[in-house]
Amino acid sequence: MSQKNDDKTGIVPGKKRKPFIRHYNHEYIKYGFILWPNSTEEDIRPMCIICHEVLVNDAMKPAKMLRHLKAKHSELEKKPREYFERRKQELGLQTKTFKQNFIHNKSLLKCSYLVALRIAKTRKSFTTGENLIKPVLIDVCLEMFGLSAVDKIKSIPLSNDTIRRRIEKLSENVEYQLIQKIKESTLFAIQIDESCDISKKAILICYKNRTPGNVCYLMVKDFELWAVDREIQDMPETFENEWKCHELMMWNLLAIDNSSFEYLPDKKDSRKCLLFNGECV
Repeated sequence: MSQKNDDKTGIVPGKKRKPFIRHYNHEYIKYGFILWPNSTEEDIRPMCIICHEVLVNDAMKPAKMLRHLKAKHSELEKKPREYFERRKQELGLQTKTFKQNFIHNKSLLKCSYLVALRIAKTRKSFTTGENLIKPVLIDVCLEMFGLSAVDKIKSIPLSNDTIRRRIEKLSENVEYQLIQKIKESTLFAIQIDESCDISKKAILICYKNRTPGNVCYLMVKDFELWAVDREIQDMPETFENEWKCHELMMWNLLAIDNSSFEYLPDKKDSRKCLLFNGECV
């Protein structure tokens, strides 16, 4: 079937005109405009080198760019092209410095987490980073690399509160990883056992096993001082309630083994929980 033209416009209906995309010309620098750094093939825009304002693609015309220069930077209207070239170079140096500082700060953050991870694994005090590790690093770097390396070491955040926050973040990440691994497991089992910490206080440990030899610790609910045998036997139900909060699949739980757990009736023993630890770290 042939299409009929519109009587008034003469345009064939159903055909849309492809939008025209203007491209940047290096001569536009004399108007104080450069190519927007975030421009793409479909979205090309000019950016003012003075106020950093980004205009639309249709504004990439000499008349419109000159109008922007006269309206907002009238004092620079008669500046030569070399002036705007220098401003472009200064902007490039500022961008480069910003990127270098960003990379440097990212490295400092990673170093802080690495130290916090070591402190957590060795169960040392939070003050170990600032009181021991940083002075040792400074002495070693001063001897081997000089003052420039020492200045970088000194800028690593290792204070007591910083290390505490880092370890808390690491714990949250370990918890997230373990929950994800449980969700990805087709079948898994848990085992309940009792142990003592370094202060000889009784604790209840729950192991989670996905495959033979692949065992890690799983968090359990706190025990009150008045806990009795019946409450110990109700631990599977407690686990189920906890897992529902994390949207875990209970039907993937193959078995619960508590044969090696014997409850100590001494009510003076406190019951604590062992947080996520093990293979995820």
